[in-house]
This record gives sequence, C-alpha cells and structure tokens, in this order.
Amino acid sequence: MDFSQAASYQPNKPQPRPYVMFITRAIEDRTVPATDGVTQMRDVHIAVVKAPGAKDVLEKVAEDWLQQLEAYAKDGRIPPEWPSEYRHAYKLWKAGEEVPVLGTAIKTWPPLTPAQRLNIISAGVLTVEDLAAANDEIKARIGMGANNIVRMAVKWLEESVDKGATAKALNDAMVQIDEMKTLIQAQGEALARLGTETPKKSAVTVLHAKG
Repeated sequence: MDFSQAASYQPNKPQPRPYVMFITRAIEDRTVPATDGVTQMRDVHIAVVKAPGAKDVLEKVAEDWLQQLEAYAKDGRIPPEWPSEYRHAYKLWKAGEEVPVLGTAIKTWPPLTPAQRLNIISAGVLTVEDLAAANDEIKARIGMGANNIVRMAVKWLEESVDKGATAKALNDAMVQIDEMKTLIQAQGEALARLGTETPKKSAVTVLHAKG
C-alpha cells in the first residue's frame, strides 16, 4: 500500500491496515564485478504488502518499506504505532518465527464455519476488523452469506469494546473497594489504640485527723 498521497490520519476513522509478509529473494549484486561471466548474487529481504481484500501486491525492500512507514507516521498519514508494530513483525520473521496478524485473526475466530473461514481468507481478508469494514467487492468474493458474516463481525467488535469498558469499570470499582477497606482498617486500629489508653490518675493526699 502506498501512503504517499494519503490524507491525514484521523484517529476516530478506521484506516485499513496493510497485510505484509517477508520473503528472501536472490538479486544481482551490482557492487561486485562478475568473474568468468558469472553474476554474483545476494540475498535481500523483501516486504510483500497487500491491502485487505486487494489482488495486487506491492513488493519493496523490507528496510526501505519500514523507513517509509516511519516517514508517513511522522507526517501524520498513518497511525503512529504502525512502524514499530511492523518492525517487530520483521524482527520475528528474521528470528524464524511466524509473522503475527495485527488484529483478530480470521483463522482462529470461533463463530465461523470451516467453509466460511476459507472463503473469507481466499477473498484476501485476514482479520475480523477488516471483515467488519468489507465493501461490496469483497463481499462478492466471499460469496453466499457475506452480508450476515460482516454484520456478525461488526456486532462482535462492538460487544468486545463494551466488554472492555465493563472490565475496566469493574477493575476501578475493585480498586476503590480495596482503598476503602484499607481506610476502615486503619481507622479501626486507631480507635483500638485509643481504647487501651487509660487516663493517668492524679495523686491524692489524704489527711487523717488525730483522734
């Protein structure tokens, strides 16, 4: 995806996140003179970038693409967290680990049947977030029942947000309860200390009259 002409990023408006996979490709090393007519080759890491639901891909040297993302984030064209997230994915790939899908992966989303999951992935959609934003072209590629599946994705994301807000509110309430318990305990201990302290008796001189 090319963000060079993208409008300024708006936090309240979802922006399609590109999918990326990294590959190693052998290319001609023009910095080394050919010997005996043999062209010298070198391995280069390539970022293969694709928009959700798109058929076309962009291939670019991985480090060049990541640096472009950093420039776009600095210009406010993409979310500021994207460069670090994709650089982390690149680091995992170089370490031999699987590049994670940034979002809720379709392949592990419980509500789908195996056929639905296969149709959605075949249509170029890998996350629930992108499924919820699917346009008519993507729905057509998903096939039968696409409208219902997209509505299900939208509802699921809305409920996830609500659950997150509820969990936060519950956590805040528990913190307040713990603070009240601590305060009550401290007050109880203070009262107990006051109860054990007896006032000092003043000395009284008793005079006995001689009989």
